[in-house]
Amino acid sequence: MADSFSTLVIATPLLSYLTPYLRRRGWLAPLPDATPDVVPPTEPAHRLPLVWLLALLLIGLPLLLDVLPVALTLPILGVVMLSLAMLWGFPGALCGALLSSLVLMVMPLLQGHYAIANGSPLSALHLSVLLLMVATLLIGRSLSDLRLALARSARMQQQLALANQALEASPLGISIADARQPDQPLIYCNPMFERITGYSRSEVLGRNCRFLQGDDRQQAELHRVRAALQRGEPAQAVLRNYRKNGTAFWNEITLSPLRDEQGISHYIALQNDVTSRERLAAEIATRREELLRHAHLLSQTEAIADIGGWVLEVPGLTMFWSEGCFRLYELDPTGSTPDFHQAVSYLDKDSQALAQRTLTDTLRLGQPFDIEVRLTTARGNSRYLRIKGLTEQDDGQVIRIYGAIQDISARKLAEQQLRERDEWLRLFFEAPLIGM
Repeated sequence: MADSFSTLVIATPLLSYLTPYLRRRGWLAPLPDATPDVVPPTEPAHRLPLVWLLALLLIGLPLLLDVLPVALTLPILGVVMLSLAMLWGFPGALCGALLSSLVLMVMPLLQGHYAIANGSPLSALHLSVLLLMVATLLIGRSLSDLRLALARSARMQQQLALANQALEASPLGISIADARQPDQPLIYCNPMFERITGYSRSEVLGRNCRFLQGDDRQQAELHRVRAALQRGEPAQAVLRNYRKNGTAFWNEITLSPLRDEQGISHYIALQNDVTSRERLAAEIATRREELLRHAHLLSQTEAIADIGGWVLEVPGLTMFWSEGCFRLYELDPTGSTPDFHQAVSYLDKDSQALAQRTLTDTLRLGQPFDIEVRLTTARGNSRYLRIKGLTEQDDGQVIRIYGAIQDISARKLAEQQLRERDEWLRLFFEAPLIGM
């Protein structure tokens, strides 16, 4: 009986605490369907009774039981074990069982006995304490399971409260539809959804979210959203919705299905009022179209007038050319823009010197300029250009020069023809005089 009693006392804590340790080390097979978030089946070992209390009971109980009748031993041990189990749960019950075992092992020594007969009162006490120990362990385990369940429930309630608080405080409208009810009615919407749509929660719940579309149900994005929902896939779209007061707004909707073991159970939708963004995008698109028309008009104007525009950045002498400059230089407009020195290199020597002097004077004086130069294009053609420019200054320093070039080859040719005609007429009228 004593051996069985000791074996039970030693084996119970080992099975309770050594098994989870071996499982964490990978020496035992994991529990089926175990997940990292599952609460362990036993309370942590550090939830043990106070050491000084156990030491006091270990010393005081044998002395107390030595002076009391054997009939009072079982009630006292039972009160001690049940008290430890009630206060500390399963760890307390284990400590109580171990304490009772030690007390029964010490009592014969205090009484001067070295062997215990099978029919002695102490052997009967062993059996009684063994039964009491089993009951205490069951009570302790039940209390520990109850505490663990309550702790798990408290954590779940805290997580649910935090999740609900996050939903209520979200800057996006959030709604949840039940996918298993007819017409998939809304079962939840947060305050931001009410502020975006103008509908109260009581007016929204129980209705399908399509009421926000009004009669405007032929939008192209709607077909894409419906197709994604039929496939059970997430979807995102910008739809034109209508508030309770009838005003239209652009609603960026993100839909995602929620699944359980039976399939799709709910749909969660995020709503974001992007009316300002869509209005700004429309304005940007309009301005872009206007800029494209202006650029096309400028390009056509330059082609008609044989002119081109340019900008010279003074610090690095880098340039920006319009399409007309590339056309006059006969360069590929998709290539890199030449800098000042590269642009000047296409001029003849006299024109290069004139361009350099003009740049120096312009940087020093900041005055507009108007010069004429001779250009040899990238294809070897010769033409005359008129270059005009004005400066942009900051604190008296020239930081940028804006200019235009114009092909004046036709004018130069006409001037040359006029000079040749005048020279011919002069020679014609002077010829008789010379003959006389």
